[in-house]
Amino acid sequence: MSDLIGLTAAELAFVVWTRGSSIPPSVAKALGIGDADQTEAFRMAGLGSLLTRKLATPLPESRVDLAPALVAVAEGLVRPAATVQIGLIAQTAADGALLVESPLARFLVAPRRYRCFDVTGLDRSVEAPEPLLWIGAEFLRHYRPAVVTFTVTTYPDESTRAASMAVGADGTWSYLSGADPAAAVLATEAECTAMLGAELSRLVPHAAPATS
Repeated sequence: MSDLIGLTAAELAFVVWTRGSSIPPSVAKALGIGDADQTEAFRMAGLGSLLTRKLATPLPESRVDLAPALVAVAEGLVRPAATVQIGLIAQTAADGALLVESPLARFLVAPRRYRCFDVTGLDRSVEAPEPLLWIGAEFLRHYRPAVVTFTVTTYPDESTRAASMAVGADGTWSYLSGADPAAAVLATEAECTAMLGAELSRLVPHAAPATS
């Protein structure tokens, strides 16, 4: 998949429901999806919106054909190979997103206001750490002091590991693997970026593209 798709929570709920399975608990938590987003009335509202936007097409026997990009999103959320929760925190700004790595696609899901989500397709010809490092570097260059944290979860066991990079108000850079602040390493920006990139390359598996 490619480009940017904006989806409401109701649209996302319907899209996921069509896969006949539920989102893993860690994904639901990262996106703020709860029980209220799983009701039939909520999903049907999403279907109506998708039909209006021509992202879904009605078929005979009450069936629906989803746009290919939505199928890739649904499959990725229901059956991810790995996810990376991105946390961007500074004194004057904060943001976050979830990178999903799956056999069908790699994409970012960013929660927005009014229970909406921006879904952005990413190039799978490059390694997953590349867009993550770019996002982190851009944030740290604009906000100081600031920290970026990447929490990697692999499936189906849902094991989790975090790595982060920070810059102080005085321009001091540091890198941390894991969650113990005492283990932080002071280094240059280039050295921190290299350590973070190596850690993410080790933690995030590259899901082979689906063959069917």
